[in-house]
Amino acid sequence: MNREQYLQTGVALCKELVKSNPIQKLVISHEGRKNSESIEKAWVSKLSDFVYDNKKVKVIVKEKDDRYWVDFALIYDGEFFPINFKSGEGKTADNISGLKYIKYLIFYCLNGNYDVTNINEKNLALNIVELLKGTAELDLHNRDYFCLSHCVVDNAIRVIPVGCIYEEDLVSNPKNLFQANFCTCRIKIRTNTKDMVSFIIKKFIEYQNKRAESYLIFKKAGFDEKSKIEL
Repeated sequence: MNREQYLQTGVALCKELVKSNPIQKLVISHEGRKNSESIEKAWVSKLSDFVYDNKKVKVIVKEKDDRYWVDFALIYDGEFFPINFKSGEGKTADNISGLKYIKYLIFYCLNGNYDVTNINEKNLALNIVELLKGTAELDLHNRDYFCLSHCVVDNAIRVIPVGCIYEEDLVSNPKNLFQANFCTCRIKIRTNTKDMVSFIIKKFIEYQNKRAESYLIFKKAGFDEKSKIEL
């Protein structure tokens, strides 16, 4: 499948998964964040393999206390779909994840366990500079990082590929990398892998502008948050 088909399939798989495994609203605390965490953990813990379009979908769920980089992942028709599950009222922006998913989106660097090896911001910045200068080759394999959003107010479901969020709606935070409100953010389908990777790199440089050491790596190489990023 091409990237457009990959994106469509990822969205369809998530919706089919929710259809066959309805998300239950739980209220265990007056604090909304605790309720959201309870919903997320309870739902993900019950997921199992299923069939979509006459083909098996393998569900990978992180083990208890394991520091896996996604809440769960799906493998379908030879493709890998990493999923971050968010449940809440949708009133504010949510943190997305750590450095691993950014490294994955840019470099498609999965190991045999569908995991991404740890990397610090400085090394990731240096690797990105090599890519921008053409001294490293871009892997064009299909990929994105899907956020499955559940709104507890109206039970609405949205599936958001992070690499397809509007530039204005994917914000950077000096403490938490990228954030977005998954109940309201707009989608711009980037069907070209180079465009998606360029977008993520641009947002990462923007984020690094708020963190001096790694940003200097980009600036020294001739790239800053105002640079036009193209691969």
